[in-house]
Amino acid sequence: PSGRISWEITPSYASMPEANVHYMTKLLPECKYLFIIRSPYERAVSQWRMAISRKFKEIAVDEARLTKEFNNWIRNDTLNRGNYSGIIQTYAKHVDLDKYFLFLPFGELKANPKSFLSKIYNYLGVSEYYPKEPNKASHITQKYILSDYMHEKLQQLTEKQNDFIKDFFGETFLQNCR
Repeated sequence: PSGRISWEITPSYASMPEANVHYMTKLLPECKYLFIIRSPYERAVSQWRMAISRKFKEIAVDEARLTKEFNNWIRNDTLNRGNYSGIIQTYAKHVDLDKYFLFLPFGELKANPKSFLSKIYNYLGVSEYYPKEPNKASHITQKYILSDYMHEKLQQLTEKQNDFIKDFFGETFLQNCR
């Protein structure tokens, strides 16, 4: 309806093929995008924990089984949602990032949720609304322990994205992603 703002939220927009980005940006040429960037390593750990908690309901899974699942997860390119350099460069081919994108570091959400939300409301031009408990987590994923192997592998696989964020947004933004 006229005067209403609608929006869609999904991390899938951070891993779409270029053809989909092209189609979406042509279909919605005035669309505003909000991109919350998390530390690449922490995002990968969270994604791994979510994937494994969906697969195993029990928290005590033996390390050999977890390592096998982890290697399959990595092999299936499951880290593509954290390919910030690729997806930002893809969107930049189709829209003016300065005009249509608001990039926010995830750490700001944790540190000061009200200020974080205020930036979003101002960007979208909507009235401000704040939950009664803005610091309260709405979902907590099972805390599967990462082995040293998994930790080192994720550090290695996310290093280039850390470099991209630092180069594209600056050191302070990267630090605020944690």
